[in-house]
Amino acid sequence: VHLTMDDELLEEVPRIFEQAAERMRANTGLSLTNEQKLDLYGYYKQAKEGHCNVSKPGFFDFAGRAKWEAWNKLGDLSKELAMAQYISLVNELDPGWETKEISVGEVNKV
Repeated sequence: VHLTMDDELLEEVPRIFEQAAERMRANTGLSLTNEQKLDLYGYYKQAKEGHCNVSKPGFFDFAGRAKWEAWNKLGDLSKELAMAQYISLVNELDPGWETKEISVGEVNKV
């Protein structure tokens, strides 16, 4: 899949990405599956650091391996497209998140 974005949208992606990441860091009351959490993690790491550049964790580090695999499977996906995919996933998991207020209780749980 080859996605393209115009220059104006490309300029907005990092700002929207940071807002979406902040929303996911807050306790939104969402019930996410492990797969959804790993997808968010992989896109976030790819967006922030680029392609996976760390060694695969040891066999008995199950959580570490799952996170590594979620990030590594994205290969050479650009940071910008990883941000866009992250935003798309947040939109799917929490429709209308941009207009929701984060309560003081949610912020305190972060």
